[in-house]
Amino acid sequence: MYRRIGIIVAAAAMGMLVAGTSAQAAATPVLAWSPTTSGGTYDFGTIDGVGGKTATQTFTLTNSGRSATGTLAAVALTNTSGTAFSITSDGCSGLSLGPKKFCQVTVEYAPTTNGESDSATLTATGEHASASITLTGQGGTADLTLSPGTLTGTDSNGTNDYNYDFGLVGSGISDTYTFTVTNSGTGTSNTLQLAHCCTTGFTLSNDQTTGSTLAPSGTSTFDLTFSATCTVPTTVSTPLVVTSTSTTASPYISVTYTAQCGPPIPSVTATLLNLKFNPQFVSIGNAGSPQPIAVLGTLKNVSFSAPPPPPPRCPTTAPCGVLHGFTIQIPFSITGGTLYCYMGNSYQPGTCSVSNNVLTVAQNFTGLVPFRWVPGHSEQIGYVYVGSSLDTGAYVTWGTPVVTAVH
Repeated sequence: MYRRIGIIVAAAAMGMLVAGTSAQAAATPVLAWSPTTSGGTYDFGTIDGVGGKTATQTFTLTNSGRSATGTLAAVALTNTSGTAFSITSDGCSGLSLGPKKFCQVTVEYAPTTNGESDSATLTATGEHASASITLTGQGGTADLTLSPGTLTGTDSNGTNDYNYDFGLVGSGISDTYTFTVTNSGTGTSNTLQLAHCCTTGFTLSNDQTTGSTLAPSGTSTFDLTFSATCTVPTTVSTPLVVTSTSTTASPYISVTYTAQCGPPIPSVTATLLNLKFNPQFVSIGNAGSPQPIAVLGTLKNVSFSAPPPPPPRCPTTAPCGVLHGFTIQIPFSITGGTLYCYMGNSYQPGTCSVSNNVLTVAQNFTGLVPFRWVPGHSEQIGYVYVGSSLDTGAYVTWGTPVVTAVH
């Protein structure tokens, strides 16, 4: 009997020991850092090591366990490769994190050279728990380019120098171009701004570049308008730089814009010539096969003729004007059905539409070399293709084209 009682007491004592061990395990604090870009690691990416670019990240240390951590020792940041990582704010050292509590530490990454690869370990150690996270980063260069524009060189500070010429613009005319900034380098740029613009005649608008930060292959845009106002031919220019908000960093891009203000462009007229058909109509339906087909020649020979100015006339070899774009409307009549158009084979990019028996074609040479013309000279502009689903023998008759806008 005494032996049986001893066995029962021993079993009870062992049960209490197991229960106590399980309770202690359930009450253990559990520490972890966040965020991470991959399990246990945070990658700062590629940062410009020459342009003074830095990156910061705030890491949160959370106790997801059911007991306190005990006092946290000083949070340690150990650079395992290079010295680019540093703690800029420590809200954890000396604390004791209770269950579901957290604190934060901010780390800065500041590479100093291009091509460097850095790593570090961020560690928090408490009396009853600890946590570590691996930090990585690379040094790279932001190389910003401008389009359209002519690159004339890169100075010793890494600034890309560009020129862009608006060409000859008639007084009273405004030309607007969209310029694209592209990061062709391997590092992220600083926060950008446009500066040193603009002199009289130039206006900056739709600025999507100021305030942006361009990662490798990133782009941003801005518009620049030149409004010509003069009584005698005048050449004007304005500088513009794409730089960072940092007061010590060199500009990424420096560009000089020029334009020539000239006398007002004379009225421009258009004539519709169809060398194959007379009178001016084109069959656009084949007998027995109603289908949309491309009609070649309809606008193939649209010419823009500028009447010559008073003497002295420009030499025939000299460009006396620049045609940047136009809008033309051509009325028509059809025997039935619906006329349509498309610009897929246009010589220059453009748009077309058909409404109320009027074909409207618009072409804008923004970003391309504009057509230069000498007064009195006719320039073939391009093609618009027209089709319809008319039935047997259907035809369209074209009216007189009217130029409604030109610049």
